[in-house]
Amino acid sequence: MRKQNFASKREQRQAYLDSAKREQSQDRKAGLNEKGEMRNSVAHIKAKAFAVRIVKFTQFLQNEKKERVLSKQILRSGTSIGANLHECINAQSKADFISKMQIALKEANETDYWLELFFESDIIDRQMYDSLHSDLNELISLLVSSIKTAKENLNNKSRTEKAEIRNKK
Repeated sequence: MRKQNFASKREQRQAYLDSAKREQSQDRKAGLNEKGEMRNSVAHIKAKAFAVRIVKFTQFLQNEKKERVLSKQILRSGTSIGANLHECINAQSKADFISKMQIALKEANETDYWLELFFESDIIDRQMYDSLHSDLNELISLLVSSIKTAKENLNNKSRTEKAEIRNKK
């Protein structure tokens, strides 16, 4: 009887693990990571599209404007936004997720500085500046909103956990 109980618990544990693996597989197919966060969120998609624009913009600066030093700065910061958002997919915790989002926001702000510098130095015209700046502002808005929501969720979770601990006492 004891062996039967042990086998039953082992079977239950295995069934639970199999169920969890199936759910995780379904989540991945749906574009979710293990925390249930979107891998292909609007912010991720827009950041990648912006990075592609920045790569092409850098090529334009280097080939047409013969600008090689500052163009590398905007290439680094402009593509880093998406890279940091991509790292959020496998963040080790909610705090790590928020930290990576904040780094992406800092990179976006740095990119904004370089864009302004190119425009004010007459390296790019108003139309090019407005186009890139508009996309960047949209990204910054998404990042600010996402960070705010993630912080609120983290704070709400902490409050709930503290309340549960107090209720158990």
